[in-house]
Amino acid sequence: MDWFVQNYNIISVAFFLVVAIVFHLVTPSNYDWRENTISELAAQKYNYKWIMQIGLIGFGFLLGGGVLIKLTQAVVVWFMEIPILIYAISMSLSGVFCTKPFFESDDYSHFEDRAHSLFANLAGISFSLGVAVRMVFAEFLLDFVLNTAFLLLVLAGSMAFSKVSSRRGIVQRGIFFLGFLWLVILY
Repeated sequence: MDWFVQNYNIISVAFFLVVAIVFHLVTPSNYDWRENTISELAAQKYNYKWIMQIGLIGFGFLLGGGVLIKLTQAVVVWFMEIPILIYAISMSLSGVFCTKPFFESDDYSHFEDRAHSLFANLAGISFSLGVAVRMVFAEFLLDFVLNTAFLLLVLAGSMAFSKVSSRRGIVQRGIFFLGFLWLVILY
């Protein structure tokens, strides 16, 4: 159990990356990783959505489980961990509720699409808050500078994602990459 608590951030990121990379190898020809988002790999009406759902839910479960164990076993400052716990839960829920199809289909659940969007946005907000808390309470100048840089890059990426109509897949993958890098290096 101690090994998991010391490495849950790396385990959760590795799990997600393995699922995402393997799943990209079997995507249909009408899915373009440069244009389509990772969430669309788990889109409604897509036959293999369950694979990416496992990736999103499993990532959140592993990360959130590690945070919960850490909170119960160690003396940690709880308010520094809670935003990452909310991020983990939101990531899992963004896998439970699927976005609209990336192909033409009028027959899908608008409620589920809105719920997915809500949890994906909550994941982004809580992650940014988690980085900001680490930045504010950094003990060393280097930690402050690195957390500030990550926060600014994630916020810039998020703003770019909301503005671009093409290449959204690339921008979102950049945001995911920054988040995962932060989880592995600074969290």
